[in-house]
Amino acid sequence: MNPEPTPERRDVTMSVGLANLLAAPLFVGLVAVYGYAFHLVWGDMVLVRVFLTRTTLIALVAGIFLHELLHGIGWKFAGKIAWEDIKFGVHWKLITPYAHCKVPITARAYRVGVVLPALFLGFLPATVGLITGDAWFTILGALFLGAAGGDLLGLWVLRSVPADAKVLDHPTKLGCEVIAGPLEQT
Repeated sequence: MNPEPTPERRDVTMSVGLANLLAAPLFVGLVAVYGYAFHLVWGDMVLVRVFLTRTTLIALVAGIFLHELLHGIGWKFAGKIAWEDIKFGVHWKLITPYAHCKVPITARAYRVGVVLPALFLGFLPATVGLITGDAWFTILGALFLGAAGGDLLGLWVLRSVPADAKVLDHPTKLGCEVIAGPLEQT
């Protein structure tokens, strides 16, 4: 009797350490671009004063948890999966919080979950702050957009994966495995 065929898998990942290393200049660059743009438009360097407030520090800590929750929300609704299929935690050696989708979903749904924090915590608040002259929103959004640098790298490593391909989030690396065949739940 022949064993059941196993799905072919293609690894589309990078280590969290490498992602953090590559994301660091992206973080600095994104924050600098928004900071400089704010200075050009509004002519004030209030951003430094805004950053050094207790409210901003509390918002940053809360935003770290919200960032991971937004990944989960994206995967749950775009991937039509249960909350039990998403794991939240912290890689303590790298001091990196994470959300992990434990079941296969489409690459499209995976991308939705990956991009939500960059969009809702980063790009939108930073842009609204820049347009309205609100330094607090600008700096907070810029910091969260920079912090989503690893997520943006995740989108980059997935650039060649078709939207309807089934993917399985990697539990310890940035990215996922592309699954060419059916995958049985274990």
